[in-house]
Amino acid sequence: MLNKECCPVSRPETGLTRRGLLGASAVAGLIPLLAAIPAGALTSQGTLLLCDQRSQSVILVESQTLLSTRGRSLNLSQLWRWSPSFDPGLEDLVPARSWVNVSDAKQAVTSRGVFLLASASGGMAVAVNRTRGTTYWAQALPRADNVHSLEMLPDGNIAVAASTGGYVRLYAASQGARANHYEQHGLTGAHAVSWSESRSLLWALGTSELHGLALTGTAARPALTLRYRYTLPATGGHDLASVPGSPGDRWLSTSRNVYRFSGATGTFATATQPPGFDNSSVKSISQHPVTGQIITVRPDGRTSCEWCSSQVRFINPNRYDSLPSTNIYRARWWV
Repeated sequence: MLNKECCPVSRPETGLTRRGLLGASAVAGLIPLLAAIPAGALTSQGTLLLCDQRSQSVILVESQTLLSTRGRSLNLSQLWRWSPSFDPGLEDLVPARSWVNVSDAKQAVTSRGVFLLASASGGMAVAVNRTRGTTYWAQALPRADNVHSLEMLPDGNIAVAASTGGYVRLYAASQGARANHYEQHGLTGAHAVSWSESRSLLWALGTSELHGLALTGTAARPALTLRYRYTLPATGGHDLASVPGSPGDRWLSTSRNVYRFSGATGTFATATQPPGFDNSSVKSISQHPVTGQIITVRPDGRTSCEWCSSQVRFINPNRYDSLPSTNIYRARWWV
């Protein structure tokens, strides 16, 4: 995925919408609306986060909604969706430039609350505290660096991966909403970051290497120390995902295959189970921690964006849900 617009960028009409909130005052901003989301709407075992580069938004949708609209365009005005473009509190980060090509969205559940973490290739990285309905932290990194992913760490700091920039930055986000002090670790083609609680390591995936980084320093002055470095069995590292029931392991995708990485042994095994999981050029992987069902996104050649897809693949049980009105880059479970 290059740091360029793959298709004409259209701005969403609202930052976060659903049928019952369409009449909410625009002056109130989108972040307060996030707190108004009924808990049940976001805790269903069938809820997905979609990174849609066509609407330039993060969409929350029930898997059953995808099933019922299979093959038809989604009506985004009837779905939850998030974008910083209409939040006055993020105007200083110029979303028109920094929120272009949504690159990742994920959930973080912490003692501080439940967070929506989101990033865009245009440079924005943001963490929204869904419990409090406030922006926890946000920064706009250089547009040319191509921000690809982010992760919240136990101390409240946030790691950001930038592929063209070739680095992982650990921001002292715990120190304030615009805290800009960071520690930088070089990693060619950095595409994904994932925290391992069991090993107290930040795993960072690059083009041809997987790095295990230990957190050193303090929350206010964080530091990263390289503990492990592994050469990938294939180039084009793209996504990392936890393996429920095996907290030390990670699923990871490359240009050729999907692998299961064992943190205990430092080995990679092609993902032969469940059947049909292994594939080339998978952009995102997410496994539900309760049901075990896996969702993946892989370019399908049916969108105006060469690295995007018009469908989400469900594995075990298997199905494809086609979403012709979208350019999906990544999809993750929200539980």
